[in-house]
Amino acid sequence: MRPSTFCRSYTTAILRQEQHCRSWHTATTTLRYEYISMIMNTMNNEHAFSSPYFVLKDFVNAANCYEQLTILYPDNEDYRIYYAQALYQACLYEEAMKVTVQIENPELQGQMLKLQAAIKYGEEDLAGAKSLVDQCPGDDPDTDINRGMYNRKLTSQ
Repeated sequence: MRPSTFCRSYTTAILRQEQHCRSWHTATTTLRYEYISMIMNTMNNEHAFSSPYFVLKDFVNAANCYEQLTILYPDNEDYRIYYAQALYQACLYEEAMKVTVQIENPELQGQMLKLQAAIKYGEEDLAGAKSLVDQCPGDDPDTDINRGMYNRKLTSQ
């Protein structure tokens, strides 16, 4: 076999293998989504249709679903929290921060401070993030972990 023929055959085999892998990945992703959707639909709750997006790490679509739920159920603060978390995971920090400041339940303020600090950290506003972490409850183990992360980031710069 001449070298050029060998190279073409080898390249064709690699391309076929890559196409097979892409087809397999598409099929398994589709099946995973359908399976997760089927499970979530049997749970019989309002936000089941957005949860598969979280599992598949499709945070933009999850945020879109939770945004619709916040419109349909404006009194349900859980949906606002999920909406803010999805926006944060999608790196839509400004929008996520806007949602967190709308949540006024005093019982959720510690959770909102942590999420706001994470948003600031994602925006690389380390001073803002540290300020928010310093407002978090001292007895919360997440506060110590977050302080450590921010201090490490500050010292590595």
